[in-house]
Amino acid sequence: DNLPGNHPSAVPALAEILGDYLAGLSKKRRQAIAHARRDLECWAAGTLRRRHVETAADLPGALDLLMELHQGRWRKEGGAGAFSSPRFRTFHECLTRHFLELGQLDLTWLEAHGQPLAAQYNFVAGGKTYFYQCGRRVDVPDHLSPGAVLLAQAIQDALQAGRHEFDFL
Repeated sequence: DNLPGNHPSAVPALAEILGDYLAGLSKKRRQAIAHARRDLECWAAGTLRRRHVETAADLPGALDLLMELHQGRWRKEGGAGAFSSPRFRTFHECLTRHFLELGQLDLTWLEAHGQPLAAQYNFVAGGKTYFYQCGRRVDVPDHLSPGAVLLAQAIQDALQAGRHEFDFL
């Protein structure tokens, strides 16, 4: 897997843990995840990168990116999206700063060809990752699933960090 953040020294133990997770999925679902990763990596032609918020300086741009990707998907489908309310946006701007200070924010995104593809907003607490919100570009080729790839990576990261649960709320 050539997504950044995967360290060769961690791969054997992680492969066992991830293998156990994947083994619990149906054959069809395992194949879908493998194909989604392969197809996205092929399309990205070596430009696929995973980014995440590390500092307070990273947060505003990353949160704006998540909100724009989320809203774009809902606008395309004729809806408003969760972040259409200024009050809701302000709440999450404050909340993510607080969770970042506590080390409990997991805000990541995928880029390819220099453009963001998908973003995901999770909380981490008590040995669990809590999936909260996501967004994706609507203009990538139909056969690609950058959101599914990012979600699989988030589950892999949670396992690698020793978390015992990934909660989809």
